[in-house]
Amino acid sequence: MNDTAFITRNKETKKPMLHVRKAVPWKIYPGKNTSDPASPPLLAGEKSGVYLLPTDRLAHTCFTFLTPEETLILAESHLPMTGGYNIRDLGGYRGANGRRVSWGHFFRADDMNHLSDEDLAYLGSIPIITVFDFRTHREVETAPDRLPPSVKKVVHRPLAPGNVSPGEIQNGKFSIYDDTDAFMHVVYRELISDTGINAVYREFFSLIQEKDDLPILFHCTAGKDRTGMAAAFLLFALGVDRDSIIGDYMASNTFLAGKYAVLTKNNPQLATIYSVKPDYLITGIETMEKTQGTVENYLSHVLDVDIDAIRSKYLY
Repeated sequence: MNDTAFITRNKETKKPMLHVRKAVPWKIYPGKNTSDPASPPLLAGEKSGVYLLPTDRLAHTCFTFLTPEETLILAESHLPMTGGYNIRDLGGYRGANGRRVSWGHFFRADDMNHLSDEDLAYLGSIPIITVFDFRTHREVETAPDRLPPSVKKVVHRPLAPGNVSPGEIQNGKFSIYDDTDAFMHVVYRELISDTGINAVYREFFSLIQEKDDLPILFHCTAGKDRTGMAAAFLLFALGVDRDSIIGDYMASNTFLAGKYAVLTKNNPQLATIYSVKPDYLITGIETMEKTQGTVENYLSHVLDVDIDAIRSKYLY
């Protein structure tokens, strides 16, 4: 989150709010640039505070925020979904050479079975073009996606690291694994080392490298493990620092708390499986480093990522 200003939207009203953290002269404009400086700003001020932005509440918008010292592109990170919990824009992070990840290209998400009509209208305004679904066939049958009409391509590539069925997870059984924590470490090692999983993530990056297929939303059921690893791969490829990537990963605990509260209260043995811990992602990172020397080597040699091309396209 930026030190100067950021945008949020209430998931019920979807009204955009500007949060200004510093008492400096500022102006905010709709859009990613201010090519027409004669146009009036949406708002202007000199004080810190929270301000309602007078724009269409169902239209995703990026904003240009100007102060005497800096120009920022802003949008909401956590999307205002009444029927979703963990749907986020990966824009705004500082990447390679001090540039930032572009907003409005990459969206990580949990399942999309309960999205409202207004949720779909908002996603359509982005517009989401491609959906990449990492869920198993059973997960898809149980909770089929509701998608906006803007979607032109749906890629379903099931991943099941750890080889444990959703039914076993619900019953608190983890096959040969001693406990849920041991199981999660196996999951993250397999997300890195399994050749079938590697092939899925290679296809994911091939879509990203073709700009015509973006904006892309990629998801699983919780949006934290299979999706979390994909988000980490992407942010590493864009040069985002390790601490920020772990912070993005850990944010799933905040956003998923309401989704699984009843389930984990009644089945406390499942609390681990429905949350994330830093050492799970670190297990994945260390597996990449052990096998390829560095994360960048892993991305280039195993997932066929053209790091220079991705950075030239998606950093500003």
